[in-house]
Amino acid sequence: MPRPYSPEWGSFLTLGSPLVIAFAIALLSGLYAVCKAGWTRAPGLPILLVTAWEGALHRKLMPLFAIAWLCYAPSYLQPTPVGTWWLDFCSKRRPFLSFAWAAFTSVCVFAGMRQASWNLSVPQPLYPVGPVRYLQRQKFTGNLLVPFRIGAFISWKLYPAVKVSLDSRYEVAYSNIVMKQIFDFYDGSPGWQSTLAVYPTDAVLLPKEAPVLPRFASTGWHRVYTDRQFEVYTRPGLSLPVEDWGCHSFEGNFP
Repeated sequence: MPRPYSPEWGSFLTLGSPLVIAFAIALLSGLYAVCKAGWTRAPGLPILLVTAWEGALHRKLMPLFAIAWLCYAPSYLQPTPVGTWWLDFCSKRRPFLSFAWAAFTSVCVFAGMRQASWNLSVPQPLYPVGPVRYLQRQKFTGNLLVPFRIGAFISWKLYPAVKVSLDSRYEVAYSNIVMKQIFDFYDGSPGWQSTLAVYPTDAVLLPKEAPVLPRFASTGWHRVYTDRQFEVYTRPGLSLPVEDWGCHSFEGNFP
């Protein structure tokens, strides 16, 4: 099933050059080891091949290949000339490598403590922290039109008072027809205004980069909220206080 609205289901080629190169190195090193040792001495090879194929087709599944590679590929490489050289290299430099790993671990621990990584940060523009706080303050109740990826966060914070148009579930909960209508709306595709009429909508959350935003002022809807990344509009007849945080970008914590 094609999933054009979910980039994580796309090919590994969409990951960018560094990760594509890393994937290629992992594949070539595994192929080299199997060719040297023989496929009969490569336990888990079917698992490695299947996860590599699935990871290449869908980057969402790349972590499965990474886990399989870490489980099996080192044992393939160890008896090869490259593996022998690496073991010899490490054994001759054991004190230096021990120091390097200790230093690396210390830096990671210090960085983790400094960043308070035990607190799950929720930053904009990944999540509409500011608009959610605004709607909470106003005790807004109604249907909110939202982009595909951020509806789940709004539901987590505002349900049951606020119902969203999408919550990032694909075929599990929403048909392709609904998905296309919402994406066409935010892309400003021909007929985008009809989405507001097809579904009962009380407010619309618009990312600043949404192509439809410059055209939305002509609809007669009222802009009641803005910050650095998002704007909120309400339908005619629904009045909410106006807040302008145009120079601010908000950050929250989860949950």
